[in-house]
Amino acid sequence: MIGLVGLVGCDSGADRSDEPMRATTRATYLGSVACEGCHESQYRLWASSHHALAMAEASNTRVLGDFADANFSVHGQNTGFSTSDGGYIVTTETSAGVESLAVQYTFGVEPLQQYLLSLPGGRLQALSVAWDTRDAATGGQRWFHLNPEDLVAPDDPLHWTGLAYNWNSNCADCHSIGVTKGFRAEDDVYQSDFIELSVGCEACHGPGSIHAQQPQQSYGPVLDAAVSQVEVCAPCHSRRSQLAEGFRAGDEFLDFYRPAFLQAPLYHADGQILDEVYVYGSFLQSRMYRRGVRCTDCHDPHRAALRLEGNAVCVQCHSAAGNPRFPSLARRSYDDASHHDHEPGSDGARCVSCHMPGRTYMGVDVRHDHSFRVPRPDLTEALGVPNACSGCHANRSATVLAEQIREWGIESRAAPDWANVLSQVRLRRLDVEPLAAQLAQDPDQSDLLRATLLAEFGAYRRGYSSDAIRAGLRDPAPLVRLGALASIERLEPTVRRAALLRLLDDPLRAVRIDAARAAAGLLREPLRLETRHRIEAGLEEYLQSQRLHADRPAALTNIAIVELARGEVEAAERAYRAALKRQPRWIPARVNLADLLRSSGREREANQLLEEGRALVPGSAELAFAYGLALVRSGQPDAAVAQLEAATSAAPEVPRYRYAWALALNDTQHSHAAIEVLREGLETFPDHPEMLFAIATMQRDLGRPEDARRAAQHLAELYPDDERYRGLFTDLSR
Repeated sequence: MIGLVGLVGCDSGADRSDEPMRATTRATYLGSVACEGCHESQYRLWASSHHALAMAEASNTRVLGDFADANFSVHGQNTGFSTSDGGYIVTTETSAGVESLAVQYTFGVEPLQQYLLSLPGGRLQALSVAWDTRDAATGGQRWFHLNPEDLVAPDDPLHWTGLAYNWNSNCADCHSIGVTKGFRAEDDVYQSDFIELSVGCEACHGPGSIHAQQPQQSYGPVLDAAVSQVEVCAPCHSRRSQLAEGFRAGDEFLDFYRPAFLQAPLYHADGQILDEVYVYGSFLQSRMYRRGVRCTDCHDPHRAALRLEGNAVCVQCHSAAGNPRFPSLARRSYDDASHHDHEPGSDGARCVSCHMPGRTYMGVDVRHDHSFRVPRPDLTEALGVPNACSGCHANRSATVLAEQIREWGIESRAAPDWANVLSQVRLRRLDVEPLAAQLAQDPDQSDLLRATLLAEFGAYRRGYSSDAIRAGLRDPAPLVRLGALASIERLEPTVRRAALLRLLDDPLRAVRIDAARAAAGLLREPLRLETRHRIEAGLEEYLQSQRLHADRPAALTNIAIVELARGEVEAAERAYRAALKRQPRWIPARVNLADLLRSSGREREANQLLEEGRALVPGSAELAFAYGLALVRSGQPDAAVAQLEAATSAAPEVPRYRYAWALALNDTQHSHAAIEVLREGLETFPDHPEMLFAIATMQRDLGRPEDARRAAQHLAELYPDDERYRGLFTDLSR
């Protein structure tokens, strides 16, 4: 009947009214089959695409894996594959023991296919043993495990029955259309639903009911505009968090999703892809995006495949003929040795080899970086990041490769090298702060980079970065406003308060709710009734975005943080405990709850909570740090030293762990060892003020006035506006 309605609607028969539908009419979804009658060629291309096959009911035409009584074993865990009464059966380990479960749906098609199995509570879980759909000649046609390195028990969140492989929470929003999660927190049950099983026509074009009745009317988002087209693709081709359900093609991306910044461990220090971040974050870094290149310039939207094979897709624009849409692009021959300096037809002559290096995810799935960068082996030398040249020339050092690049006349750009700047910012280097602040305010840089820099400025103290944060809060780019909000605590209270109240009315939900979350603490101050209501309304919108994910411990922790900020201690404790009930190994909730208990005078209970956490997650640096501080407060200094040392060893990139370890050593009469620990830290963080201050005071207490004075002088020179540091230097200079 849905298909029939669509076909009748697209027909030009006399029964249709010639009156345009009212603008207030909201279109509804019809399903892709309704499009076939009028758009047969596009439908045919789509029907065999990865989008159409993103999810399908398990059938003999869709299941590609070997279910002929096959068996797969890893770390002693066995998984069997068989058929019964025309259905497909997986026999494997669950929390209830070994069970035989029916495959409900296939998930994906190439280069691997997963299978969705039903568990109690409305859960659909993606089996972590997948079928390699590649040809046998290239290593495919086999079962393999997506997480083969370690034995994963059923109580581990990375087990296939855990949250990491839960379709309702993690997969459905991108593999189907019109998804509602339908999670009921009170009884831990999903009532998930969708409008279309796979990724159909209306995912990109929007609901089609009005178009079906009046095909002559304009329909859907403007897909020939670069920014709007990228935002249509972004919800499923980005690393992001979901803020609300109901996104329709043409809606503002940041009203429904919040993308990740260029942070570790998602991206390398220079912005290259590291974790599974998909495409949006890397493409936003590219000059191609800023020049108006859109997804469909390279990809056929209906086949969901490249428009052309090999270098031909790039030569559409990068050629002597050029492309009139991009007049600033130099017209010259790119697809020959004069450009790539490699043998024509070789791997090195492929555009993607140098400009879109690939990384393998899920065992067999190679995905290409879309930032379209020039190979930089010199950055491998400086920052330890990968480079495209080493992908083929693994036997040659980065130094040799960088020299070869220079011999070819490919020099590093004269503009500031933001990868080096961002890396130095993360080390809290003061000498780079002015340049970093300049880049953060430079509209010629990508908005995602600018946002990332601003979000890192919280560790600084001087005016350069403060000015950049203030400017960022008013920037026309919403991503930049989001980045500035992450460091808004740097600003003086009156400026911060005014900015937060202004951004509560931001047109985009992602910015509004971040402002509301940051403004929660204002509710504990005297406020006008109107202001209080505005903050409460903003917080409610933020809390709604978190309640959508009440099946996840991270969202429950976020709720607790807001409740605590506005003084609702009991509500915060309930939310933290709910997070730990869902996932006992969730470290942020455990650490924060312990801190809440301690501040409420329940020290013993707090310590027990942390001790349990150390047993559950023995490798956690954050838990070791929190437990170490708790032991200091409990009068167990030697045990505290051991925990703080463990935290530092597990996460040497976090300076506060090392600083606390040194203080604990000093308190246990190991001052010389404490100074050495701090000196080692200053090799990585040479401008770290607390470490420098601690060295100065420890040297002073050891009777080394000259060493103390030198450290204090360096500190006072780095932070001339800090009265405490100037005072220390003055005292030591007498």
